[in-house]
Amino acid sequence: MLALAVSGLILITVFTYIYQLVDRFETGASSIDPPSPYFDHSNILLVTAHPDDECMFFGPVLCNLTSKSLKNQVHVLCLSKGDAENLGNQRKRELVKSCQVLGIPSSRVKTVDHPDLPDSMKIEWNASLVSSIIQEYVTKHDIQIIITFDNYGVSGHTNHQAAYRGALQYVKTSGNGTVSLYKLPSVSLVRKYIGLGDLPLAIFSSRMVKTSTPKNSLLFLSSPGQYLITHKAMRQHSSQLVWFRWLYVIFSRYMVINELEKVS
Repeated sequence: MLALAVSGLILITVFTYIYQLVDRFETGASSIDPPSPYFDHSNILLVTAHPDDECMFFGPVLCNLTSKSLKNQVHVLCLSKGDAENLGNQRKRELVKSCQVLGIPSSRVKTVDHPDLPDSMKIEWNASLVSSIIQEYVTKHDIQIIITFDNYGVSGHTNHQAAYRGALQYVKTSGNGTVSLYKLPSVSLVRKYIGLGDLPLAIFSSRMVKTSTPKNSLLFLSSPGQYLITHKAMRQHSSQLVWFRWLYVIFSRYMVINELEKVS
């Protein structure tokens, strides 16, 4: 009985994946849910906390939004150089290489090196400081859309959470209504590590969100080619490729599935 249930789930997942890819190919959409027109010809900023966040968590979003057909200018602002193990300078270089694989030139990648923003699970970053850094970058590059973590930060890392709090403070106090903020929702531990098996539930959850908040939720799915691009981007972070991150790359649904929810 268990084997039958597992086989059924696998078949449903495979057929759902193939159907969504075919449908996306036929419609030319960049996501399962057609994105807002503001995701086309836009200046978009991804705010992360550490080098490797961009591919470990946001690969499907970046692979789709950097598509040449959309003509977006995608930027990455990393709030620390990930210096917890004194590898900050190397990780900073790795970030640039990773972003280039994802279609983002080095001129649109910035790593912050601020003494009050250390790579640490124990030190909470000041939201006002993060907000001011975001404001400076947004103003300089005429950013219209900010994408970052949610208030849990996917893994529960305090730096991820601070990236969200700082972005939220900026949009609430300084954005003047001209900048939209989208967050990456966290999911349960089981859903996080069942890879593509989470697709049916992700689609269902996205439809439920869209029912209550129309046009404020997007679901991005990587094709096999885009997954390989994200995998290649992750391999640029050679200093971080320890065994448990290889397991993450293999099993994490964030390598193939991303939701974005607009913060109102």
